[in-house]
Amino acid sequence: MKIEQIFSKKLTRDINGVVKAEQKDNDSVYVELDEYVVTRELDRHFRAFFEAYVPSVTQSGASMSGKIGVWISGFFGSGKSHFLKILSYLLENKSVEKDGQGRQAFEFFKDKINDAMLLADIQNAVTKDTDVILFNIDSRANTDDRENAILKVFLKVFNERVGYCADFPHIAHLERELDKRNQYMSFKDKFAELTQSTWEKERDAYDFYRDELSEALAHASEQSLESAKAWVEQVENNFPLDIRNFCKWVNEYLDRTGDRNLLFLVDEVGQFIGKNTQMMLKLQTITEDLGTYCGGRAWVVVTSQADIDAAIGGMDKRDGEDFSKIQGRFSTRLQLSSSNTSEVIQKRLLSKTEEARTHLIDVFAEKGDILRNQLTFDKTTTASLKGYTDAPSFVDNYPFVPYHYTLVQKVFESIRTKGATGKHLAMGERSLLDAFQSAAKQMKDSGLDVLIPFYSFYAPIESFLEPAVKRTIDQACELDSLTEFDGKILKTLFLIRYVDVVKSTLDNLVTLSIDRIDADKIALRKQIEESLNRLERQLLIARNGDEYIFLTNEEKEIENEIRHTDVEMSEVSNKLSAIVFDGILKGNRAYRYPVNKQDFAVSRFCNGHPKDGTTLEDLVIKVISPLDSHFENYSHDQACINHTLEADGCVLVKLGEHKRLWDDLTTFIKTDRFLKQNSGQRPEQEHLLREKQMENIEREKRLRTDFEALFAEADVYAIGTKLPKKSATPSAIVEEAFKYVIENTFAKLNMLKATPGEVLRELQAVLVADDIAQIGLDLQADECNPEATREVEQYVTLKVERNEPVYLRDIVARFGKRPYGWPDNEILLLTARLGLAGKVSFSTQGTDLALKKAYEPFTSVRKRGEIRVHKIRQHDERQIKKVHRGFPGKAALIFRKKYSESLNPYAMRFITLILLFTPSSTLVCIG
Repeated sequence: MKIEQIFSKKLTRDINGVVKAEQKDNDSVYVELDEYVVTRELDRHFRAFFEAYVPSVTQSGASMSGKIGVWISGFFGSGKSHFLKILSYLLENKSVEKDGQGRQAFEFFKDKINDAMLLADIQNAVTKDTDVILFNIDSRANTDDRENAILKVFLKVFNERVGYCADFPHIAHLERELDKRNQYMSFKDKFAELTQSTWEKERDAYDFYRDELSEALAHASEQSLESAKAWVEQVENNFPLDIRNFCKWVNEYLDRTGDRNLLFLVDEVGQFIGKNTQMMLKLQTITEDLGTYCGGRAWVVVTSQADIDAAIGGMDKRDGEDFSKIQGRFSTRLQLSSSNTSEVIQKRLLSKTEEARTHLIDVFAEKGDILRNQLTFDKTTTASLKGYTDAPSFVDNYPFVPYHYTLVQKVFESIRTKGATGKHLAMGERSLLDAFQSAAKQMKDSGLDVLIPFYSFYAPIESFLEPAVKRTIDQACELDSLTEFDGKILKTLFLIRYVDVVKSTLDNLVTLSIDRIDADKIALRKQIEESLNRLERQLLIARNGDEYIFLTNEEKEIENEIRHTDVEMSEVSNKLSAIVFDGILKGNRAYRYPVNKQDFAVSRFCNGHPKDGTTLEDLVIKVISPLDSHFENYSHDQACINHTLEADGCVLVKLGEHKRLWDDLTTFIKTDRFLKQNSGQRPEQEHLLREKQMENIEREKRLRTDFEALFAEADVYAIGTKLPKKSATPSAIVEEAFKYVIENTFAKLNMLKATPGEVLRELQAVLVADDIAQIGLDLQADECNPEATREVEQYVTLKVERNEPVYLRDIVARFGKRPYGWPDNEILLLTARLGLAGKVSFSTQGTDLALKKAYEPFTSVRKRGEIRVHKIRQHDERQIKKVHRGFPGKAALIFRKKYSESLNPYAMRFITLILLFTPSSTLVCIG
């Protein structure tokens, strides 16, 4: 069984899939009425419309005046124009004929609508004489006067309907006035006598018949010829064009013609108005005044892609009264959705014979699981693009896939709004129904193992494309270096160029290109990948990350210039450095060791280039990549390990091979340079340059994400070891490496025990301690870090013995670096304790610095370079023992006798210490 044989109606029949408001020949109307599908959604919309409209059949006046506006919205291809046209047939109960048999529009719907009440409403509506004026406003408008365009079109189609001149409203006004005076026939007869032609035939060229016009007017109105000529000369200037006059003329017509209604059915008014708020207000006023003047007998029904709230969303909300008035004038609002489109196509085009249904059910039972796996999109897809859910879904949609409805509709919308098509597609001259029929006809001779590939939808719109776009694709398909399949992929990329619900990634292109139920996806993927490479080499497409973008001729020129933009490899390395260090690693120039909260400065290198100058800090990190000209020197682990042992050692991060990513980085830099060089230089290409800029911004974001993933997989080496991967994030990986370096190269780091609590508070307490605290200070106590204190004291002693000046800044620098790595504040505290114990003293600019005044300069990084540290001379134990043998008692008595009245507690304590002195004690000699 072939595709062509599975449908209940002939696939190749003329279905009049293109809906045109002006196409009203008998055969076209018959097909439209006969094949029109009333879906569940349309059934609701018919009910809503006729519930609003039927009261105007039996009543008029103020009760109906505010309810005569209907707003029908729906996306491009949703069927709103067709719905409007069918309404026009029903409201005037149009008669059509086939094979000599006549039928009225209402009769077609007796089998399409099951709701008896709705049918009764429709029948009630068609019993009243009704004039229906259906028109596409864009095709009837004169674009040289946008301010009055809406009113002029309404007046034009109204004049045409009642038999007056359509193109010249002032001539129509002349006809109207003559008609009111019962002089119109006399005027036309006289004009025909004078010109040997009819007035209707010649009135559009009235300027060539001014004399005859004047004479006929004088004859009919019984004026003098001079008066008639004067009137003709001023006919245009004296024409009173405004909305109230228009509505008054409509009302006069309805009064004159008896009990009837008049409906203006306006297609694509939303597209015509756009964001012109004045035109929207004019439409609102026309609708409001028609309701007021005509008492509900004249209706305005419009279609728009946007619903009314979106259409007026651009208005100035300060004018809230006008905003709410517009909403109020269109009280009946009908919105067509995508479900309506798919149901129409299924019932009108894809309805199957019983034999075909049975066969397709068997196919799905056998290959349903294969189909579910075949027709899947990647995770970048932003919409739920459905495949077949079950056997009925397969039968109803075959040979198409359910996601085709959404995608094709989006394609039509996008290429129309982006200007890739001419006016015909923009005005709805190509419908989704027609597109699906055309795609199916291409496969009509195939068996039931095929699926419709997405490139089949290119043919239905090909003739409506802008010549430049079509020429690009045609020329590409003729290149000897490309295959026929390459052309199909190019067409697919064009179709989804501006569609935001599916990304043009390799995986998605594979899914869109599947043309058989059990196609080999692996082989197809390879075939598409090869096609993409050929298309990219020919500059027909460009790759942006994982996406492949169709290029127009202008875009190709820009892409070619970007490719030939020269960049230095150092620029690429600098950008990589910025991405890695400023982006991925968050710009951190120091590492805080978690054990003692010490901050260690970091020197950063990328591909051999320093990020922060040439000075090496205690911690060094080097990132190398395939962009480094010496990258091959790091091909083996041992070479990397050896490099980390040079000088004081370093952390080495080796990024892996990823050609596409490195190409993207180069493309980013080339594009960035090209855009900067051409900023403001190409006004005619400004929109394309803006698109390139936005594309490059997204490329930079993607680069950071991709490099972050690459960094997480990188090999990391530190001071002679390849480190195991314990963390998943780059920051954590680097922190682990730094921690390893510190704990294996800072040998005396653990000599210092962290001070509990706040170190600066302890520092302040030591510096302001009283004499008793000073006397009681025991530097050998654990809380005083005796081992660390001795290190600091020995350093000061060594410097003094060499006659080298010692500044507080030197001490902090010395013990903050390898092999110590102590925190600055802890070093300050150790030094302060030495001062309190009388081991050292301090001065600034030659003046002694008392401990009680030392806190502020101690904690000022700048002032530490001004604080000089002096070693206080200490007496050793042998000297003290000699004094102790004969002097302590005598000295104490002398002190007491001479100073007993003035001795302060410190002196008393000093004397007591002398008396109690033991050989194991150390005595400070003061003064």
